[in-house]
Amino acid sequence: MKNVDFDSSRDVVIEQTAQMMFDNIGSSDIVLAVLGRDGSCTSSRPEVFAKVFANQGLLRDLCSKIDDGCEHLISRIDDCLIIGSSLLSGVNPIGYVIMLLPGYSPEKSFEYLDFIEIIMEQFSLLAGVVEQNQHLAGLSRAAQADNFVGVLAGVN
Repeated sequence: MKNVDFDSSRDVVIEQTAQMMFDNIGSSDIVLAVLGRDGSCTSSRPEVFAKVFANQGLLRDLCSKIDDGCEHLISRIDDCLIIGSSLLSGVNPIGYVIMLLPGYSPEKSFEYLDFIEIIMEQFSLLAGVVEQNQHLAGLSRAAQADNFVGVLAGVN
């Protein structure tokens, strides 16, 4: 049997995870974004996210603070409350989750902190499921290829 590459595409995991979450928030004012460690970004409301982070340095600083262990990061830019955390697949950090809450005060966010943390953790749970599905699909393709080669080898 040939070796199977278990390294899944982080971009695919991030994109599929983000899409599953975005599909469930509808027309909410909340802005969710998933960032890859390479700086790629997928947002539920790209225009709002781009406006809040017009200065890319602010976003890099937030990600650096998360990398330094500040979880769940709570910050504010203008009238927008920002919550950020690592996106994990298993125990491996693959990116960041950023939630923007326009018009929320820090006090209001603390009232809902448990709920916010649950939402943020859902991203990592989904990323783990997406990555496992990719591994299983890869194993299935490898097994099918091995069976096909075995059948061809037996034909004389």
